[in-house]
Amino acid sequence: SLSNAERPLELSAAQFRDALLGSDDVAVPRFMRACRAYADCVLQRMGPFTLLSIREVHSNMRKVQLTHDIDPSTLGTMRAILQREIAGAMHQPGGLIADPSAAMGLLWARRGLAFWVHFYRACEAHEASGEEAQSFAIQRAVTAAYEAELQPHNGWVTRHSFALATRTAGEWDAIRAKLAPTDTALRDDLQSWLRAVVPLLERMGALQKALDLEDTRKSI
Repeated sequence: SLSNAERPLELSAAQFRDALLGSDDVAVPRFMRACRAYADCVLQRMGPFTLLSIREVHSNMRKVQLTHDIDPSTLGTMRAILQREIAGAMHQPGGLIADPSAAMGLLWARRGLAFWVHFYRACEAHEASGEEAQSFAIQRAVTAAYEAELQPHNGWVTRHSFALATRTAGEWDAIRAKLAPTDTALRDDLQSWLRAVVPLLERMGALQKALDLEDTRKSI
């Protein structure tokens, strides 16, 4: 299982790959399972700086689950769930999404995963450089990922909470040892995870934009 796996990123990548459905949709039960497992079995290993992210993942998945559970037999895909909420007049034109809703949960799940994509790209670049693990400024990498992917959508309260969480980030040497047994395995697994998640996020973004569900308002 993912919780005691030697290479959790490799298994997480497979779960996110399994959430791709057809050429342009997402299998929601598989996506929820992949997100929850990523939070509990990958992020949990990385130390207290991920606690805010873990909490967000579970909050977002609860919102998605609520709509999915109305009728799991017909609401198993992202497109079906979003169209159901639109048909029920839950959301307003111009990307004004109701909260709580599956649309809001999926939007923030996508943004959260985009943050980790940015962070893992920095990790991958460091690993490829051959430099010592101690030279990797993890707090700087986390902050850069946050500023690129989440800060534009966050209000002051969330920004402040994230800044406090970032200060608890440990040393990359200790974190990387919990993600893979060897340097080669870590590089392979980072690349595998990115190859699985990036196309998934592109697909999710395209769906939400096509349905006018790209909410640009800031959180608190």
